[in-house]
Amino acid sequence: MRRAFLVLAVLVSALALAPVFAGVSNGPDWLIAKGPSSPPARDAHAMAYDSGRGRVVLFAGANENNSVDFSDTWEWDGTAWIERTPAASPTPRFGHAMAYDAARGRVVLFGGYDFISGLVLSDTWEWDGKNWLVTTPATSPPGRFGQAMAYDAKRQRIVLFGGAGAASELADTWEWDGTNWTERTPATSPSPREYGALAYDSARGRSVLFGGFDATTYLGDTWAWDGTIWVERAPPTSPPGRTWQMLAFDDARGRTVLFGGYDGDTVFNDTWEWDGSAWLETTPAVSPTPRAVAAMVFDRARNRTMLFGGYDGRVPLGDTWEWDGNNWAAETPARSPPSRSNHAAAYDDARRRTVVFGGYAGRAQTTAKGVT
Repeated sequence: MRRAFLVLAVLVSALALAPVFAGVSNGPDWLIAKGPSSPPARDAHAMAYDSGRGRVVLFAGANENNSVDFSDTWEWDGTAWIERTPAASPTPRFGHAMAYDAARGRVVLFGGYDFISGLVLSDTWEWDGKNWLVTTPATSPPGRFGQAMAYDAKRQRIVLFGGAGAASELADTWEWDGTNWTERTPATSPSPREYGALAYDSARGRSVLFGGFDATTYLGDTWAWDGTIWVERAPPTSPPGRTWQMLAFDDARGRTVLFGGYDGDTVFNDTWEWDGSAWLETTPAVSPTPRAVAAMVFDRARNRTMLFGGYDGRVPLGDTWEWDGNNWAAETPARSPPSRSNHAAAYDDARRRTVVFGGYAGRAQTTAKGVT
């Protein structure tokens, strides 16, 4: 097994941290989504929201003991999961990346790892709602998993950086325009890493990269990509190095929000915001307990950053928190998903719901949270 998964196994099995007390407040409920069928339990899958069709798209992943890699495609329409069975489909994998290309109305998939064969994958596919279309670009990134990938809405490009290659961590930058991958070779670039966090800052038209792991060091550097150059930002204060942190862009306030993560010894529960120039460490009265590999998304209907689950070094978590820019509020819904980590989440704009599926411990349950 590759070193990233060995490190995750250490996190899951070896750490023991004391819990941190958190206050509670009431909030919107979780809705358990039940339908005639559902994807099998899995983790390390990928989900993306197709805003053109109003669907959450799920592809692949692995079962709890990594003995099965999936290659199935499912769509959530707000009521039920629908398994799609196109004539052609990507091969089984996990640790892949997916992002929605809003200009072309396609979900773009790249790379991943096939645990059964041991292959690190380098193929690019697009999902149009009916079929997976395998692309044949003139140039393509080398195979990898654990890469950082985001959609640059201003420039209408998928941006990809780094990841774990077949032999080592990577430090290359690529952009997908719907036809070809173009390798960008700026004068300066972030160092090699896997599982860095990348979020698109729509207020400034920049893709913001923070942290990751280079096989020996947990990184704490911050970079911004404008489509031409990477600029390393050196603010006076910055989050400590880490990986498996949660990163989401707050559209209402124009801030990139960071929470938690893991540095090989410590599981964090600090909250930071990036305003385009500086990291601001916040000091809310209460905070979520330390965690990594959680799910965090921005709820655009309610202007809140929603955090669910994760792993604290001892057990998976099942609590729900919301960040309003000043304070964390612990929600106390009447119903809530079972505890989990390494799950996937996507915000459904059409229905104003955060959709969560899967995760470690074999949770095959879909839940939706938002404004009714």
